[in-house]
Amino acid sequence: MKSQIITWVIAIVCSSAAGALGTQWYLNRSTVIRFSTTKSLVGGDGAASTVPNFRMQVGDQAIRSLYINTYRLQHASGPEVENAKIGFRLRGAKPLGKTITREPGTALPFHCDEMSIIGPDSTSFLCTARRFNSNVGVYEVTFATDADVKVDLSIDAKNSQLEYREETGGKNSEYDMLMVLLGMPLGMASTYIVIRSLLKNLAARS
Repeated sequence: MKSQIITWVIAIVCSSAAGALGTQWYLNRSTVIRFSTTKSLVGGDGAASTVPNFRMQVGDQAIRSLYINTYRLQHASGPEVENAKIGFRLRGAKPLGKTITREPGTALPFHCDEMSIIGPDSTSFLCTARRFNSNVGVYEVTFATDADVKVDLSIDAKNSQLEYREETGGKNSEYDMLMVLLGMPLGMASTYIVIRSLLKNLAARS
């Protein structure tokens, strides 16, 4: 009987700990912001070979190619975050014109600061998104460059990270819900079953 009680106590403690750990993980898990990108080329070598001396004029500057770069950002999993700052660093190309943004709704402002030159062929700018959560759609940033550009993205928001994916669909809210169900409720249910079994056994022996 004594060994059986010890076994039940261990089971209660372990199940409670599992529930607490699951809850702690759920509350402290990171937010994942998924992004995808598309590029469109106007001009380039193909146009130059077809049309000799092909040039485009942007202000006072003549260019042979124009790249339109579009980045889409959307909540993928994790808690809601507000006022997230997304950093863009452009390398190997010169930006042309201004940055254009599109927000998922009028109540969710999205804007980007002016571009800053930080070195030869290197430019950066910062965008601020009002809110990311599972009910918010896609934030979009579009800018033009004179060549194929390499872009480094960063995020400044509470416990958040960026994840590249070609598609923006397939969000993980179902996975988050499964983790909740396997956390605190599972621990509570296990504790209840063990305590109930213990009480019944004690009652049968009294």
